[in-house]
Amino acid sequence: MEQVSEAISKIQAGNYRPTSPSQSMPQPESGAKKSGLLPLIRTEKTPDDIIFGYFDNADLEAMTKFLSDRQKSEAEWETFRRKIPDDLLSKWRQILNECWRNGFCGPSVRNNQIVWKQIKSLPDKQNAIDECSLCTNTFKAGTCRGRGKLKMQSGEFKNFFKPCWEK
Repeated sequence: MEQVSEAISKIQAGNYRPTSPSQSMPQPESGAKKSGLLPLIRTEKTPDDIIFGYFDNADLEAMTKFLSDRQKSEAEWETFRRKIPDDLLSKWRQILNECWRNGFCGPSVRNNQIVWKQIKSLPDKQNAIDECSLCTNTFKAGTCRGRGKLKMQSGEFKNFFKPCWEK
């Protein structure tokens, strides 16, 4: 039980790294009982795994310093991002997108490490989401890349929408 609570504290701090690729990320069950919230998305990768897929140690240290400086200065992102080299910014954009798809957002720096917030939900809402739920493109705004629409057939509206992530 002590190992479970230790793993949960590492997950909450954003420092969890499985020892082998086949080992799955434990779900913070005891922490979830306290708040009543569970992770909204079943994660395939942790933020650390995602970051080390794109960054080497030098890139990670540089990005940590940039984020820490931004937190201290409270500068607008659009102004601050001009200081970050384009190749590092491109990698960071890919990391942010992949972390979002795995239910992590809001990176910040604590104790010289990048930590993330996890998107959580009430247990009864767990099955109410899919990949469209977290998509930044919307059907209403016309930016959705899905195909199809609602059509009237036999006096009823039928959904012929096919999301962009379905094959």
